[in-house]
Amino acid sequence: QLSAEASIIEKSWNAWNRRDVDEAVQYFTEDVTYQDTLYRAQMKNKDDLRQHLTRVINQVPSNCNIVLDDVAEDADCIAAQWHLQVGGTDSGELLQGFSRGCSMYTKDPISGLIQTGLDVTESPLKVNEAALSTLTMPLQQQRLFRGAKMPQWF
Repeated sequence: QLSAEASIIEKSWNAWNRRDVDEAVQYFTEDVTYQDTLYRAQMKNKDDLRQHLTRVINQVPSNCNIVLDDVAEDADCIAAQWHLQVGGTDSGELLQGFSRGCSMYTKDPISGLIQTGLDVTESPLKVNEAALSTLTMPLQQQRLFRGAKMPQWF
């Protein structure tokens, strides 16, 4: 049960956890723009967001919930750190894969509803130091050859 002081995003996520998409989107403006970095398409209104949330609900286990780890909110914006948990919010396990992330929101100054949203989800692939060196090798090579005269066949 949420307290009366719960943030607007806590209220929306609580509704999503109950699979009440209509309530979840009521905390957003009609012209909301929302980007979930796991998906290509940007949502450009409340109907797009409703379809997106419904799609996500259909993709995760029925006992998967969004758990708020931290939230910072002022009059204009909200930042939240969260994770997805299977099996309830008290004793469940992390959803394997795309399970943690951060979200940033701006609020409409008149209505106080969420006007923009961005979800950035942690990658399930972790890059160790050796892999990072491999990924940056082309940049390192470019730095070595900067200013050098390259053969014409190159």
